[in-house]
Amino acid sequence: MKRYFKCEVCSFSAFIAVVDPELGLLQGNIRCPSKDCSGSLLATKTKIKEAKFYSARALWDLSVGLGKKEDSWIPEARLKKILEGAVIKEIEVVELEGKNRCIINNITLSDNTVVHLASSTHGATVYKVTR
Repeated sequence: MKRYFKCEVCSFSAFIAVVDPELGLLQGNIRCPSKDCSGSLLATKTKIKEAKFYSARALWDLSVGLGKKEDSWIPEARLKKILEGAVIKEIEVVELEGKNRCIINNITLSDNTVVHLASSTHGATVYKVTR
């Protein structure tokens, strides 16, 4: 059996197997993973023809902003291929009050690829790349 989810605002829809051991992750209010959508996913028993299959963990990861598993696979060669020759469209920066420093959260390239950064004891860490 399948459990279907549909966004109340946009056209995002998904289904998961009801035997998925992590089904409990999808209880309560689930944020729609579509970019620029503020809707929530609603569970429905009605079959949705265009729904895409996800594991419960993958759908939960998307809904909390962690992205797809393949987005977080960033070896050096892949990152260099993405960044070399790329044109920067936008940089999300947070200025630290009272300091002469700032934090870069992400860099959006001209092809709408977004490189997400975090800090680590070794320097900036690329933790995912989304398109």
